[in-house]
Amino acid sequence: MSPPFPSSLCHRCAHNRYITTPRGSTFLRCGALAQKYLPQPIRRCPAFSPRPRQESP
Repeated sequence: MSPPFPSSLCHRCAHNRYITTPRGSTFLRCGALAQKYLPQPIRRCPAFSPRPRQESP
């Protein structure tokens, strides 16, 4: 399954959390801003912090 709003900057941000409802809806939740659920897609954000790269084994 592809992420919602694939062009959003949130997918590459360390502050992003995916929230899935019992009905199957997925939301992007920001842990750094006062407004937790931002209108998507996000192109620029003052709180953006790149997610650390995961190393391949």
